[in-house]
Amino acid sequence: MSGLQAEEIEIGIIGRGTLADLIATHLGKAGYALGGLEDESGVSNSLISREFPSPRMLAGACPVIVTALSDGTELERVLFGDTGIAQCWRTDTLVIDMSTVSPEFLQELSEQLVENGIAFLDAVIINEDAGDPDSIQMMLVGGDANDYERALPIFEKIARSVRHLGSSGASQFYRQAFAVRKKRQ
Repeated sequence: MSGLQAEEIEIGIIGRGTLADLIATHLGKAGYALGGLEDESGVSNSLISREFPSPRMLAGACPVIVTALSDGTELERVLFGDTGIAQCWRTDTLVIDMSTVSPEFLQELSEQLVENGIAFLDAVIINEDAGDPDSIQMMLVGGDANDYERALPIFEKIARSVRHLGSSGASQFYRQAFAVRKKRQ
């Protein structure tokens, strides 16, 4: 399965704050066209080229959607609400979630999305080098291996090192273990 190259797709970004802006900056610099939501205070990045009235409309135009939301309730609304991504019927939709939620919750969401024909990957960023806040050292990804391979060109534009850890939720399990390790140091 070929990867998703910049000249082939528009990526939707749904999120707020530093992480969403950083992801949009890396993808925009790599040449990807970016879509965002118009009615929410989301990505403040000038690289967003098109705005959409709802997650469903964004998913209809963008085969890849990156979510970086503050909590599970917001993520669930964006995915499954009345105007959520799952209401779109594209067969090639891939959701890459970078929100901070529990691994178990991500596994449940992944199962629901797959039932709707939507591919799902979860990803976390591990940045131990605080010297350069705009540099992303490592990205860890959970989800189907074929979907990971399809998204790998996107991940490689975001982080210096990318690793596939296994099934959905795997990246969040690692994030939790990493946080415990940091506390003990």
